[in-house]
Amino acid sequence: MEHSPIQVEFRDPWLGEVIERYTLPMFAPDTEGRVSLPLYSTLPDTTCQLYIRPYRSWLGKRVSVDWERGGSLLIVLRNGDVNGDNVVDALDLAIALEQISASDSASETVWSADVNLDGVVDESDLAIIAENLGSEGDQ
Repeated sequence: MEHSPIQVEFRDPWLGEVIERYTLPMFAPDTEGRVSLPLYSTLPDTTCQLYIRPYRSWLGKRVSVDWERGGSLLIVLRNGDVNGDNVVDALDLAIALEQISASDSASETVWSADVNLDGVVDESDLAIIAENLGSEGDQ
């Protein structure tokens, strides 16, 4: 399965305006459904918010950072939000259960339930969703 890039935004913490936007490659998650995104920037020294919108089955994330020019940051995202409501809950688990071993891997539901990005919905996807049950993304 192709791993689409994800956008990360540096925002002004008071106005919410985008200062800089980066597109990063998305990697396959670990067994707990987390993915680490390395970010390097030459943005000048500033205090800002880093924001990642909910993406596929990953939860949104917002963090405040004191950025230093030439700095780097490792961003860790949680996974398992099959229905796209920015929460990993029983509904996500139920949807994935319905899709186990579905033959139409091109369908939107199977695409979102394949949280480990291996091209099929199976027990490993259920394990990731179960690991992250109760997790909520940032708005």
